[in-house]
Amino acid sequence: NASRYVLEIYEAVASSLSEKEKKAFTVLVLPRLREKPQIDDFEYSQKDKETDKLKLANRINQIRHEKTQSVETKINYIRIKIFEVLLAEIMQKNWFVGSFLTDTSAFDDWVNGVDAVLEFRGLRGGLDFTSSRSKQDVREKIDRIANNIERSGTLGKLKYFRSQEDEKRGSFNMLPHVIVGLSAETLQELVGLYLAGKKDEIANHWTRYAI
Repeated sequence: NASRYVLEIYEAVASSLSEKEKKAFTVLVLPRLREKPQIDDFEYSQKDKETDKLKLANRINQIRHEKTQSVETKINYIRIKIFEVLLAEIMQKNWFVGSFLTDTSAFDDWVNGVDAVLEFRGLRGGLDFTSSRSKQDVREKIDRIANNIERSGTLGKLKYFRSQEDEKRGSFNMLPHVIVGLSAETLQELVGLYLAGKKDEIANHWTRYAI
C-alpha cells in the first residue's frame, strides 16, 4: 500500500539524509501516515472503492518502476513528505493560527495529485509540494494544472477528503491548486529550528511571508 511504499523509499535513502531529516521523518511523518483518510472509511459503493484501490495500486507500481534508478528523486520524495508535515505543524501553530493543513488520502495524493489542503475560514486550496531543483519537475507540475484548466475547465479535485475544519467528508471539485516549493537547504534549516524548539525564530522566518 501507499504507506508501505513511503517506508520502502525511506529505507532505501536514509543513509543519504541528514540526521535532522531522519529525526523529522520519525517524529513527524510516521505518525501522520497512520492517520491519513482511508478509502474504506467512505460511503461509496464497494465496486467504486475497489476500482479506486486498483487505480492507486497501479499508480504506485508505475511510479516505482519509473523511479527505481533515481536516488535523487527518492531523496526528494522523502523531503517532500517531511516538508508537508513540517509545514502543517508550523502553519497551524505558528504562522496562520486558525488554519488547517489537512492530509489527503493516498488516492487523492497519488491519483489526483493533491498533497494537502489548506483550510481557512471556509476556503480551501489544494497544495502540491516540491523541493526539487529540477526545472522539468516543476514544469510538469505546472503543466498538469494548466492542462486541466485549458482542456476541460477544471481545477483540483478530491474524492476521499475529511475536513479538519467542519468535518465534511467525501468529494470536492473545482479546488484551486497551488505548487509550494522549498529548497532542501531551507527545509533543513526549518527542521533544525523546529526540532530545537525555537518558536520565535520559526514565527518570524522569511518563508512565512513568502508562502
